[in-house]
Amino acid sequence: MRKQYASIVTAFRHGYTVNVVSGSVYGLRKQKLKPQITASGHSVVTLQTPTLGKRKERVISVHALIAYKKFGKKAFVDGVEIRHKNGKPSDNRGQNITYGTRSQNYYDIADADRKARHFKATRHLVGKPNCNRKISDQVVKAIRKAGKIDNSRGRVTRLAKRFGIHYSKILMILSRKAYGSVKD
Repeated sequence: MRKQYASIVTAFRHGYTVNVVSGSVYGLRKQKLKPQITASGHSVVTLQTPTLGKRKERVISVHALIAYKKFGKKAFVDGVEIRHKNGKPSDNRGQNITYGTRSQNYYDIADADRKARHFKATRHLVGKPNCNRKISDQVVKAIRKAGKIDNSRGRVTRLAKRFGIHYSKILMILSRKAYGSVKD
């Protein structure tokens, strides 16, 4: 269970409520709470709960409150994420909130936004040749040179052990299906 789960259970036990249809959160005096928007676009509310004579404030995601009301603790087990079906993190209507895997959550985001995230994450690599390479040109050349010298049975396995590279990748390098741009 995630840490936020205990705070959500405590909040409901002390009288906080949500309207699953509209995605609104109501305070202890039944007043509608105004959520704040985080940098990621998610709506959060600050809830106060008395604990052992002291008042504690907790910032809790509105979508987590809606998910608890709609699904109970099923949405808070390890490996499960709360999702916004339409990819808009500020849309907390019950019909838009569900739970699933991290992959499902990622694909809820619109294609253009997903691509923008990818480009932002890899922008420091732009303009650098072969930025996704795991094996250097020198190693590729050495594998090809050793492969030309040793044409006997089991050469691929020996090369794989020698260079610490999987035999299928060695085969691809030798046949120029991988690293074809590297000249001998």
